[in-house]
Amino acid sequence: MKKQPLSLYRAILREHKFLPKQMKEMGDAYVQMEFKQHIDAEEKHLAMFYTAWENYLRNIRKRKDGDRYGRDLDSDTKSNLSDEQREKLKELYKNTTVK
Repeated sequence: MKKQPLSLYRAILREHKFLPKQMKEMGDAYVQMEFKQHIDAEEKHLAMFYTAWENYLRNIRKRKDGDRYGRDLDSDTKSNLSDEQREKLKELYKNTTVK
């Protein structure tokens, strides 16, 4: 992993320390999996990948106590999801929705 991606990865994990335990565990595992899967990705995909993770990092850093975590996906983002990403999103929603 190059220096810049490694520092982004570490910064995300540092911010996860402030999340509730279950969110931290799930977030850490997801970040680790995503960064491992993109180690050998093509440059054209990496730019979008890093931009998305930088936006994520910015969002969790500006969260204030009492604010809800995350944000809704805009329609452009939803329409650009692959079938696999849609399935992962459904699974995530199912596993994190309070019953």
